[in-house]
Amino acid sequence: MDIESADAVVPAVDDRGEIEGWLRRLGRKVEPGDLKPGWAAIGMRWLLEQESGFPWLIEMKARLCEDGGLSGRQVSGVFNCWRADLLAAPQSSRDRLVKPARPEANLRLVPSGRYAVRRPDGHVVFYQVERGRGRWAGYIFLCQVIGGSRLQYVGRVAPGRRYRGPRSGDLSKVVQDPEGAARLFGRELGVCAVCGCRLTDDGSRRAGVGPRCAQRLTRILARYGARAGRVMQ
Repeated sequence: MDIESADAVVPAVDDRGEIEGWLRRLGRKVEPGDLKPGWAAIGMRWLLEQESGFPWLIEMKARLCEDGGLSGRQVSGVFNCWRADLLAAPQSSRDRLVKPARPEANLRLVPSGRYAVRRPDGHVVFYQVERGRGRWAGYIFLCQVIGGSRLQYVGRVAPGRRYRGPRSGDLSKVVQDPEGAARLFGRELGVCAVCGCRLTDDGSRRAGVGPRCAQRLTRILARYGARAGRVMQ
């Protein structure tokens, strides 16, 4: 049985990078005949650097230290452990670094007003959407409604842009059904989703909007629906 020595060849500076690229591309286990001259020594030096608790690697490391080398089959086993280590590391790195993309909300399709979203866990979150005036014309400002009346700033949307900031998942649901979101706001808080006045009769509370504002809401949403049609074309 031929024994390869860890000191047989002094590797070139960039040999290890070449080997790691080859191991990632290989697509199968390493066989003894796959290794180029000098690669066995590099693999054994890789083994000596490892602090792995894997029993087979511990045994190979001890044998290398005692005998000064390993058989060709044992060296290929070391390379297969090296390959497994390389293939595992990039995946865990991607899992840590890549975040799911936030949904974007085209708030140009939503009129100024009050909206609510019921999340999958049943929790209802309340928002107010306002269009800027004067020097802020074209901007859209977003606030979360806390405690029924207090406004907490969430973010703003520049003219011609879509919203991708905090709460974009909630706000994309408002875009999908602004009337439903407006009426949910009124039903949950007992105030008109259009004008903000308290709803005093059962019919209005069930509708989430006062009788006069119901007609206004229909007209506004119809206008934005027509605009949505133009935007989507």
